[in-house]
Amino acid sequence: MTGLVLESVSVGGLHDVSLEVPGGQVVCLSGVSGTGKSRLLRAVADLEPHGGSISLNGAGQRDMLAHQWRSRVIM
Repeated sequence: MTGLVLESVSVGGLHDVSLEVPGGQVVCLSGVSGTGKSRLLRAVADLEPHGGSISLNGAGQRDMLAHQWRSRVIM
């Protein structure tokens, strides 16, 4: 994930989020309510519009059809 941006007029948003997870690793997101954890996961699953780029094993989210991408992401 590089430069991910999630905007919301009423709530605020996440800006310039970058994360790289090595293959075979598990990541836990934690934080207080309203900090954007669910929105971040929805963006990774291509369920939330966003700026920036997300890739999985070198394949970009925007390079695949939505159902192809979602079949590779577990949430």
